Amino acid sequence: MSANSGTNSAVDEKRHTLFDLRKLFCSFRGRCFSPTTCFTGIIINEADDADLEPAESISRLDMCNLIDDLHSDDPVNGYDTLLSPQAEVIYNKMWSESLGTQQGQNARRNPTLGYVRDKLSNFQPTMVCNFGFKNPHSWRGIYMDVAFEPATNITVDEMLTAIDEACSRAFTGYKGGEFYFNLQTPIHISEVGTSYDDKYWMDCLLNELDESQE
Repeated sequence: MSANSGTNSAVDEKRHTLFDLRKLFCSFRGRCFSPTTCFTGIIINEADDADLEPAESISRLDMCNLIDDLHSDDPVNGYDTLLSPQAEVIYNKMWSESLGTQQGQNARRNPTLGYVRDKLSNFQPTMVCNFGFKNPHSWRGIYMDVAFEPATNITVDEMLTAIDEACSRAFTGYKGGEFYFNLQTPIHISEVGTSYDDKYWMDCLLNELDESQE
C-alpha cells in the first residue's frame, strides 16, 4: 500500500483518510448518532485508496473495528489510507447526518419559542398534554429570555396561545425594564419571580410530544 508515500498533491490534501472517518464516529459518541449511511467492509483498490462497501445497518463500534483491523494489518499506512471518491461520498453523507443530529440536540437542550411552537404545531389543538406551560413572563435569570409557568393537563392550543402572547407585547423585567420576545428567544420553565429553569419539565413535554408522533 502506498497511498501516502511521496508528496501528496493539492487534491490529496483535501481528501479524508480512514483515521478522519474513525474520528467522525468518536466525535459524536454519546450524542445518540446512529448513522443511516453505513459501511460493512473496506477494500483497498488499485490506486491504494480505501473503498467502502455500503451497508443498511451496522454499529459505529463495528465500523471503527473494521478500520482498526486494517490498521493492524498495515500499521504504516493503515489509518493514513486515503478515501476513494466513492468513499468520500459516504463520508460526507455521514458528516452531514451527524452534524444535523448535533444541531437538533442542541436545539432541544436550549429550545426557543420557535422550536417549541413548531413541535406543538404538529398536533391537534385539542390534544391534552400532561406536561405543559402557561403565563409567559420575563425570566428572572435573564430578563431578555421568556419563561412560562409549568402547567398540567393543558391543550396544545393553550400553549400555542401562550407563545403568541409572548411574541405580541412587552414584558417587565424582575427589576424593571421592558423586554420583547420573538421566535428566536430562549424559553424557560419557571414560576414568576424565580430564576430556576426546570429543564426536566421541558424534557417531559418534548418527550411526550415525540411519543405522540410515533
